Amino acid sequence: MSDNEPRSEGNPGSLSAMINHYREVDLFLQRAGINPILYGSVGVGAYLGDFKQFDDLDILVEDRWLNENWSDLLDLLKGHGFALVDAKEHEFEDNTKHKLNFSNYGILTRDGIADPEGDVVSVTVDGVEVKTLKPEAFLRAYEFSVKDGYREQSRGKKDAFVIERLKSHLEIKK
Repeated sequence: MSDNEPRSEGNPGSLSAMINHYREVDLFLQRAGINPILYGSVGVGAYLGDFKQFDDLDILVEDRWLNENWSDLLDLLKGHGFALVDAKEHEFEDNTKHKLNFSNYGILTRDGIADPEGDVVSVTVDGVEVKTLKPEAFLRAYEFSVKDGYREQSRGKKDAFVIERLKSHLEIKK
């Protein structure tokens, strides 16, 4: 199965499975006072549906959680069964191989992707309310990412696929 092929609902790489996993993570983050924003391809899935096999959750958090409160975030995730896999990338994994990648809200404005006030919305996916970006902001994010040399080499065709799907989605919404 290719990365762009949807998977069935019972599959761990399906949008439904990833949203359910996000709901669990969101609950313990919220209880700790962390306001997560679902980012990455699962966030895009809120608009495009089960358009590919998903393998991780990209989560944006307030800048302080990756700086002065980093040890608190580490302890929280460890307490919920997640081990740090890559400190530079803020990547964690649990014993079921669920991956979490954290970035800070600041990347939205730094990269000219989104206004954290106006481009963040709540949407319902498979009965789960998630805070994520508007589709226009995801389009800007993917268009920005294709300018990155590493991503262009490693993910160029996959990112181009997402960009085209987002453009089609936005065109249909008009």
